[in-house]
Amino acid sequence: MVRPIPKRLLIHSIKYEEYTGDDGWDVSFADPITIDNVRVNQVSKLNRSNDSEGEQVNHVVFIDRKNSSHFPTFKIRSQITFNDITREVVDVKPYYAFDSEPHFYEIELK
Repeated sequence: MVRPIPKRLLIHSIKYEEYTGDDGWDVSFADPITIDNVRVNQVSKLNRSNDSEGEQVNHVVFIDRKNSSHFPTFKIRSQITFNDITREVVDVKPYYAFDSEPHFYEIELK
């Protein structure tokens, strides 16, 4: 059996607004849900091109199936608010143990 992410490491809370569509004029989102017992890590990436070099700061959110307060099926283009800053979900990585349900999610934000 794979153990859940320990609750003592899941020290943050986020608000998740699921992307529900785009009608060409407006982007729409579901009502926000608060998810407690998650972990948010800041990640830096260096981007280089012929013209410039810059550092891009992103965030990675870890949500555990057992210890986080909610465990929705996450969608790209959704929004996550952390510390009063809203960011877009650009990648959703489910990690599985030995069953068909994800053990935890790793969500990348920009």
